[in-house]
Amino acid sequence: MIHGNRTSIVLILCATLVLCGVHRMVVRAEQLPEVRELTYNWRGYKIHYRTAGDVQRGTDGGTSVVIFLHGFGASSFAWRHNVPVVAEQYKAVAPDLLGFGKSDKPRIEYEPDIWVNLVHEFALAREFGTVTLVGNGLGGLIAAEYVLKYPGEVDKLILVDTLGLSYDLPRLQRFFTTPVIGEAAFRLLLSPANAARILRDAIYADPDKVTDDVVEGYYRPFLSPGAIDAYRYVGRRIFGWKLEERFKEITVPTLIVWGEEDRITSIEDAAELNNLIPNSTIVAIPGSGHCPHEETPDQFNEVLISYLKRPGSSAVAD
Repeated sequence: MIHGNRTSIVLILCATLVLCGVHRMVVRAEQLPEVRELTYNWRGYKIHYRTAGDVQRGTDGGTSVVIFLHGFGASSFAWRHNVPVVAEQYKAVAPDLLGFGKSDKPRIEYEPDIWVNLVHEFALAREFGTVTLVGNGLGGLIAAEYVLKYPGEVDKLILVDTLGLSYDLPRLQRFFTTPVIGEAAFRLLLSPANAARILRDAIYADPDKVTDDVVEGYYRPFLSPGAIDAYRYVGRRIFGWKLEERFKEITVPTLIVWGEEDRITSIEDAAELNNLIPNSTIVAIPGSGHCPHEETPDQFNEVLISYLKRPGSSAVAD
């Protein structure tokens, strides 16, 4: 452990976990809680979400509900390895954000605050109470915005290779978001092969882990009405969505998880976030790119569950 002036940095390596004899959570799929796929009506729009587990409050009075927020171009599919594991001890919920996945994709001007309002009103409607937010990429930016707007309603914050400081859109994706020609090219070149290319070249560190099932999970939602328009609009705006110094205003306990080989958001961003967020901890996972929760789910789940069991914001405030 390396102690900084205001925060502590913890670098957890897979090899260290094994050598130290930490037991890996290996559970047969049939033993995990069932994941249900449901819909929620938000302001007239259909929001699809995955959920599993029951509300069981811990003795520390902390969160009982964990909400997972996916990244740009993804969906709740991205959390398929995490929701059932977390649901063994908490209620886990993973929505498809408006404009993505199986949720509606209206022609609107998408902004982070729209998704913040969506998640907040969903949590209120379901009477979740205090929640923990886990966000990857764009989802991390939304989670951070949520904490800044509703700090008393969040027990812990987990930022996974998040946006808010920098973002390097892969060349093919950047081309797709350009005006006029980009739209035509996207509609012409939309294919499983190009989806696989982006995943292998930019998202995953190990291209061999980009299986046909992974490609299908990312590619299929783009065939639904409005998907291309929503994707291109968000892609053009994403570079301007920065929090930068506002990260200093986050007061809830925060875990920063990063894939060491991320080519979308640099590992240096994790260190900067740790310096900015007062009550934060870093965990770097080797062998992972932009989505360690997908690429190295066992290691990610170990880190996540361990952090969820720690005292939350209410305990810290006391």
